[in-house]
Amino acid sequence: MGTGRPPVQVHAGTCHMIGSRRRPVSRDEARRLLAEGLRACTHCQPDTQLHIIDLAGRGRGRVCGRGRPRLTG
Repeated sequence: MGTGRPPVQVHAGTCHMIGSRRRPVSRDEARRLLAEGLRACTHCQPDTQLHIIDLAGRGRGRVCGRGRPRLTG
């Protein structure tokens, strides 16, 4: 289930909203995916944590811990 499907959201590695289907990605890949339009989690705000200014100012919720970015799909 879900094999080969594209990711739908980027999370920080410590986000409590990460589901069971996830894979770790490098910070550079997370930045690239966010810049290409993949959604950032509104709870952990990986765009803010990765210092992506253009995406960070959209009135998001609180920042949860730091960690390796992860994708959910």
